Amino acid sequence: MKLRDWLFGTLRRQLAVGVALVHAVMMSVFVFDLVVRQQELLQARQADEARSLARTLALSARAWVLTRDLAGLAELTRIDGDNGVEYMMLIDARGEVLAHTDPARVGQYLADMQALIAQPAPQVAALGSSPKLADVVAPVVAAGRVVGWARVGVGPGEHAAVSARIVRDGMLYTLVAIVIGALLAVLMSRAITARLQQIRDAADAVRAGQHELRVPDDGRTDEVGAVARGFNAMLDALAHKRSLLRSLVETLPDMVWMKDTEGRYLLCNRALGRVFGRAEADVIGRTDHELLPADFADHLRRHDQRAIDAGQPVRNEEWVTLADDGQRVFVETVKAPMYDAEGKLIGVVGIARDYTERLRAAEQLRLSASVFAACVEGIVITDAEHRIIDANPAFTRITGFARDEVIGRTSAFLSSVRHGPEFHAALWATMRQQGVWRGEMWTRSKFGEEVAQQVSIAALRDDGGQITHYIKVFTDISDLKAHEAELNEIAHHDPLTGLPNRRLLRDRFAQAHAQAARGRHGLGVALVDLDGFKPINDSLGHEAGDQVLRTIAERLGHCLRGGDTVARLGGDEFVLLLVNLADADEAGQVLERVLHAVAQPITLGGQAVQVSASIGLTVFPHDPTDPDTLLRHADAAMYSAKEAGRNTWRLYGGEGE
Repeated sequence: MKLRDWLFGTLRRQLAVGVALVHAVMMSVFVFDLVVRQQELLQARQADEARSLARTLALSARAWVLTRDLAGLAELTRIDGDNGVEYMMLIDARGEVLAHTDPARVGQYLADMQALIAQPAPQVAALGSSPKLADVVAPVVAAGRVVGWARVGVGPGEHAAVSARIVRDGMLYTLVAIVIGALLAVLMSRAITARLQQIRDAADAVRAGQHELRVPDDGRTDEVGAVARGFNAMLDALAHKRSLLRSLVETLPDMVWMKDTEGRYLLCNRALGRVFGRAEADVIGRTDHELLPADFADHLRRHDQRAIDAGQPVRNEEWVTLADDGQRVFVETVKAPMYDAEGKLIGVVGIARDYTERLRAAEQLRLSASVFAACVEGIVITDAEHRIIDANPAFTRITGFARDEVIGRTSAFLSSVRHGPEFHAALWATMRQQGVWRGEMWTRSKFGEEVAQQVSIAALRDDGGQITHYIKVFTDISDLKAHEAELNEIAHHDPLTGLPNRRLLRDRFAQAHAQAARGRHGLGVALVDLDGFKPINDSLGHEAGDQVLRTIAERLGHCLRGGDTVARLGGDEFVLLLVNLADADEAGQVLERVLHAVAQPITLGGQAVQVSASIGLTVFPHDPTDPDTLLRHADAAMYSAKEAGRNTWRLYGGEGE
């Protein structure tokens, strides 16, 4: 370990060393300043002593300088003891040394004195001042003039010992202060960083996976306390985000996982755990080779590497067997590489979605589409506004409209005029109540033809119960309807004349009778029997007789009013139903026209033949009986007409008729 790492490896050490260094520097500066001040003070005292001694020497040597008493001057410059005086000398006005502590210097001229000698007003002056020597010169004045100079050099003397002691004591004090300061810095750093150490320990624990750990809050309001609370708040926020991430991952029905670059699982959800048959905790930290058969694990790792090599999401579809229940599911897997903020690869993230049901639905949809296309019934699908969105080929075959011609159009354009608003209102009322309608319906083809259809309409609803689509399935029953019409014609009409037969007459008779019973108008019932028909039929043959019957039937129809009915009972007998009669006279007018029309000649093969009619009439409600009785009464009146000479009509007059 390097010294720098040892000294500054932790914040506690950095703080202790920093405080100790600051303290040491401050103490060193303080002691140095103190020593310098002490030395300056000693130097000033040394200079003062030198000036005082120079003045005293100048006063004492004044007489001897005037007399040039060298012996006396030598006595004055002698130094007794170690009092710090380095030298004393007396100099004449020309700069010659008259006396010196060192006799060898007597008689010398001092060059550094020439500047002082030249001064007009000489005074005490320091020629040099240093810690080692204070060199001071003072003028020797007699009778107002300078007659010489007294020069003294004073060294530190005993001040040197004092100065050395001051330096030594200062260094000792500095060392002691540094040691004490370092100890205090260590203690202070430990006190200050104790909470920071707790935060660091908590961070290490969180890094190790103990995400629930928090720094104890001792209520401190200083910066460290704020950092601790901020650290706890950060951990709480991370825990909340981690909880949200876990909730998101677990809520997703898809399989979700993350792996590091070595293939170890960092995260997974319960859906993925089903693949391994393990809980999430047993998957985290393991690789595919530890959880799955080797061949399947190699397969997964190859797809991981594909995503890493591609540098972008990669899709893959495959069948997977779930270890927990053995179920095989078809999944679409999306894998993508993960990078950190610096762009370094840190692993692979994957999502796999179970498409088994969708695959089955797609197969079912393809099957339904095949059925839709192959179905012999026409199928139309519309939206909720009845706009056509699809139609099958059978629709085109039945209606003549191509699919592209009807897409987007409403189905109303197919409606037939045979169905009025009431029909459609009843249809959609049933749809709203039951959601389905079945019945027969007429529609229009592309070529304007009326097409009869057997129809089923069903409404499709969403989860909210709102109708989203209608499906109409229909079959062309036009041929069936035509056959039914033929059968109906045979069942209700006379095959020779096309007039209503007894069955249809009975239905119309009942309706007309009921209508007359409810209203204020009468119903006339007339029985017509042809006179002279049998001889024609016998002499000219049945074909001629049939032609006569057809001609008479046609003439009878032309004589009637709108709403009246003519029917053939059989042979040469016909029945007339005359509705909405005001009285019997109105019926008589119709019968007169009938007699006239019947009596007109009929040409048969170039031969004219002629018949007449005997007609019996009864009028309801003047004859207030049921339909069968009315018909018998008309028959009785008809015989009265025959007895009256034929070619006439008679009104039923009562039981005595």
